[in-house]
Amino acid sequence: MHVEARGLLLGRPSAIILGDDRNGFVFAPEHGIAVGFGRPSTELAEELRDVADEHGMAQEGLELHLPAGVEEDWLARPDARHLGEHRIQTLAEAAIDRDRWATLQRYESVHVESQRDPRLQTLPRALRGEFAAMKPWPVVIASLAGDSIASIASAFVETEGYFDVSIDTVADFRRSGFGASCAAALIQHQAQRGKQPVWMARASNHPSLALSKNLGFVDVGLVVGVEVRR
Repeated sequence: MHVEARGLLLGRPSAIILGDDRNGFVFAPEHGIAVGFGRPSTELAEELRDVADEHGMAQEGLELHLPAGVEEDWLARPDARHLGEHRIQTLAEAAIDRDRWATLQRYESVHVESQRDPRLQTLPRALRGEFAAMKPWPVVIASLAGDSIASIASAFVETEGYFDVSIDTVADFRRSGFGASCAAALIQHQAQRGKQPVWMARASNHPSLALSKNLGFVDVGLVVGVEVRR
């Protein structure tokens, strides 16, 4: 599920599979990460480097997402460093309830249909830059405080059946329910398209995990981030 949820396998013709059909990596140049499945061997490191070089990543470290329990072999390498654990979550069945979603959506939410939407200019510069760089334009939902965007959520990574919930709340509007309202609106919008949400957060990102718990997400897996440096 993690491989599909990150958009690295289904619907991504540029994805490259390294290893065999049971143990290896799916590498997606457009995301700059490689997701491991099974028990990927460290012997694939040089092959990963070659693929990264071919896609113009020769000077960058390569981020690997490894299944829990595999990372020790990779971290024993002198060119590797630990990036932390990521918890993978999906919605609990009991959380999928229209009335509950309506309760969570306390604020006005709008579908931001393109990068030309003037409301994007109300975002902080760094966040505005992230959305300016998005190609292709994904499904984007924003919760509003007056004429300004308070929270913004996107399905930047999606496949035939899943999408990854990406959400940011402007600092002045945090802890006021804008994040939950915006995420709920995105999830409901995507449900009408037949897409199921996946939440991925660092195990140390307590605000993100608190929000996912409030929305009704539960753990389904754990991956470990490892960077293989150039």
